[in-house]
Amino acid sequence: MLVATAMTAMFLGLLYGMFLPVLGISSASSAKSDTLGAATTALYQLEADIRVSTTFGISVSATPTAPPATLGSSAETETMAFEVPEKFVNANDSYGQFLYDSGTGLANFESYVVWALVPQQTGGNCSSGDPCDLYRTTWDSGSASTAAAYISSTQLASIVNTISTTGRLMARNVTSFQMANQTVPCGGCQGVARPEVDIEMAVQSQDQSGNWSQTSYQTQVFDRNN
Repeated sequence: MLVATAMTAMFLGLLYGMFLPVLGISSASSAKSDTLGAATTALYQLEADIRVSTTFGISVSATPTAPPATLGSSAETETMAFEVPEKFVNANDSYGQFLYDSGTGLANFESYVVWALVPQQTGGNCSSGDPCDLYRTTWDSGSASTAAAYISSTQLASIVNTISTTGRLMARNVTSFQMANQTVPCGGCQGVARPEVDIEMAVQSQDQSGNWSQTSYQTQVFDRNN
């Protein structure tokens, strides 16, 4: 019985050793899948917000300015604001009532969708060693116009200051976020170049063993109201 018990223990030990790498891979895959789901959902919502906006109403950084022409280090940003032709009743409305000018039928821009990266630790910088959380919220200016405009720096600062409590958490462990505007030649558009918004986001995930991995996402979106 002692010999049989010892041999059984050795067999189980060998079996555990064989399956340990598989369990590690499964843990890492599960962590990446959890991060993938949240990041993908955030990108889908971000694309929807950009599609109903216009190039002239898309701004980045705390001092609202147009995104750069191409992705890269200069395209890194932690704050984004889009003016959209919707009427939001409360903060975080996923869907609002679309507004149109009665005289021209053009879109009436009134509300802003604000996205912001919030450091998980005080003084964080959204790097691979110090990731951020990505939040989304909405704000209604109460004044409609057929011409989109950037949100004011003062209003943006007020929104971002409370976005972690009044906004909606869209993704965690974001280590990089880039946004750029570029114009794409369009042969069938009477020679008019078509504006395109490029987005790149990097997100970290941690498995049960404490190991980190990073996944990058990139997408291109065309505005509908240009």
